[in-house]
Amino acid sequence: MLLVEAQEVSVTVAADKPTYTATESITVSGKATPVAEGYDVTVIIKKPDGALWAIGQASPASTGTWSISKINTLTTTDPTGNYTVTATYRGKTATATFTVAKPVEITVTVAADKPTYSPTESITVSGNATPVAEGYAVTVIIKHPAGALWA
Repeated sequence: MLLVEAQEVSVTVAADKPTYTATESITVSGKATPVAEGYDVTVIIKKPDGALWAIGQASPASTGTWSISKINTLTTTDPTGNYTVTATYRGKTATATFTVAKPVEITVTVAADKPTYSPTESITVSGNATPVAEGYAVTVIIKHPAGALWA
């Protein structure tokens, strides 16, 4: 007598980032096991109000991993809030969420220490960025009047 151990079907899902803003594309991925030929993972993403926002399908690789790159791209008219991602595989479901946030508007002011310089003088530049965004740098680029970068 041959005994075959049955594996319980399972599926996982995650978005590639926890938070997005307008114009960003969403990629979802996960794992579905055991892999069975002819079965795909179906993914549905709903807006905060429960309305359908995206739908897609992916075939799991032999390892069970699956991914849908750029299942949809956010527009400036998409609502902010928590979106729900549901993946279904062979009757089993998994859910994940991601947040759509408004882009942060940053104001940057820059000033040189004087309006005119001679060719041998060093230029001192200072400025301010608000709100402060930890982990980001401000890059200052100085150009010639004709538009070329000043090295």
